[in-house]
Amino acid sequence: DLLGRLNEQANEQLNTIRKSEQTAKFNYDMKKQSLTDEMKYANEDLSETKKGLSASQESQAMAQGDLDVSQKDLSEDSGTLAGLHRECMERAQDFETQTKSRSEELKGLAAAKEAVGAIVIRGNSFLQISVSKEPAKKVVQRLRDVARKQKDEVLAQIAARMASTVALHSGEDVFTMIRNDIEDSIAKLQDEQAADATQTAYCDKEMKETREKVEARTAKVEKHTTKIDKKTSSSKRVKEEVAVLQEETATMVKQKLDMDNLRTKEKADYEFNKAEAQQSETEIKY
Repeated sequence: DLLGRLNEQANEQLNTIRKSEQTAKFNYDMKKQSLTDEMKYANEDLSETKKGLSASQESQAMAQGDLDVSQKDLSEDSGTLAGLHRECMERAQDFETQTKSRSEELKGLAAAKEAVGAIVIRGNSFLQISVSKEPAKKVVQRLRDVARKQKDEVLAQIAARMASTVALHSGEDVFTMIRNDIEDSIAKLQDEQAADATQTAYCDKEMKETREKVEARTAKVEKHTTKIDKKTSSSKRVKEEVAVLQEETATMVKQKLDMDNLRTKEKADYEFNKAEAQQSETEIKY
């Protein structure tokens, strides 16, 4: 009876060891499968997230390249605008000074032309007046008187020019020469005024077009800057996601390693306990 009970106890102990091993192996297999699946999905997520990060960084690099080009274009256009503004401002100042000078000269020439016309009209005929220098000298004197009275330097210079013409061309049609000289001078000044006006219009047009280009470039730079800010924010977010996934994957790898080590120990314990139980059973039988 004693041997029977001992043998029965040994069998129960062996069965308990075997059931415990079966339960431990089942639990290990289930956990292993679950953890393997989690690691698989985590690695897939990590791979996709890394692809997204790579695409985001590539897009950010392209946007940065576009921004660099736009900033260079903006810098060039801004430099062109500054140079054009400086040049046009200088021309505008010259135009204002020259316009004032031409207006004064035109005023003087108009007075000279009026004086010549007045002398001619009072004569019997232009041909009779032109054979003598006296009427021309009267015109010169009249202009000098007006210039002195009005303190007009331009008109005084015109009178001096006319006096020189009278002195150098004796016996010729002095009135015609003076009148032609005056009309040529007026035409020249008017042409210069027209040319300056054209230049001013050109400056206005160029300034307007260049300002519009600068504004367009500025808007493009702002657009690229905003895009880069968004891409930078997106890259930062994706980097954080990658870090989290890598940390989770590392945790699962450690869990699997710990679980494998535990299972190895459980298996070794089982083999040891089973051997002892079997040895006890054998000893009881014999």
